[in-house]
Amino acid sequence: MNNFKEILFTHCHGIDLLDGEKPLSGREYRVFSADFALFTRPNITFLNTAVQKKFPFGEGSGEHQFAYFACSPFLMRGTSFEDGIWQYADTRGGKFINQGYFGNFTIIRPTEMLNDPNIWDAYEKGLDYYNTEGVEKHVTNKKFTPLPGYFYEIGNFIADGRREILKNAVAFILKEYAKPKHERRFLVIKDNVEKWIAAIHYALPSQMASAVSFVTKAEITSLEKIGLNNNKYVVDKTGKFDYDPFEPGNENKKTNKKNERIMFMLVGIKTPVFLADSEEYEVMSKISNVDSHHEYYNLITKLRNH
Repeated sequence: MNNFKEILFTHCHGIDLLDGEKPLSGREYRVFSADFALFTRPNITFLNTAVQKKFPFGEGSGEHQFAYFACSPFLMRGTSFEDGIWQYADTRGGKFINQGYFGNFTIIRPTEMLNDPNIWDAYEKGLDYYNTEGVEKHVTNKKFTPLPGYFYEIGNFIADGRREILKNAVAFILKEYAKPKHERRFLVIKDNVEKWIAAIHYALPSQMASAVSFVTKAEITSLEKIGLNNNKYVVDKTGKFDYDPFEPGNENKKTNKKNERIMFMLVGIKTPVFLADSEEYEVMSKISNVDSHHEYYNLITKLRNH
């Protein structure tokens, strides 16, 4: 069992995350509520950037995607609402709520939390957050205990003709993590995204899995437009998060290549489309130049037998 600290971000009467005691008047996209222990974290600037990310939702209410930021670590689910469902008018098209958790992901893999409705309950309460005039200064932390059923489901998924792909995918990840951080490439997953991410995490020791970040539904149009280069952030000379080069206002900042980091090592895309070869990433179905002959790679394909 593990305790996780919660943070909520949506269109609401909110608080300034960088000034935790300061409530904000008027409805806008802000942190609605958070465990105030988060405000003492040394990487609060990164948290402020991550929790505001607007995911590329499609039509309809309830569409969601997950993002796991390993450098924090922080697991977040963003969910969309239908236009017109809100009580008050707003100039921004499409409303959304981001719900995230901090905790010890070296014991519980973030992928083990993806399908738990008791953890991801912010969408059902979304209108309450928006219509609340006051600001909750604290949210209840939540406990999570992984269920064995998901482990066996992933084991069956791999056993169904996917063993060699898993071997190559894990070999690729291990190969990239042996490189300097600014030279790493990431893996693009085109189908069964959540199951593949879970399979890769289960194939690694839990502490190592906690270092493998992911996003489940990247926006393919923007990825094609700029060659997937938006999957990066910049660190300062101490190695801590400095800024997101793709946030408005940061586009023209000059960065040292050695200070660039990959935001997500596993990138799921929304629709299976053709992607050209690139020095930035590898498509999972086309992995080459990896050595997966060690006995370890045979063991990780037998999840059902462990």
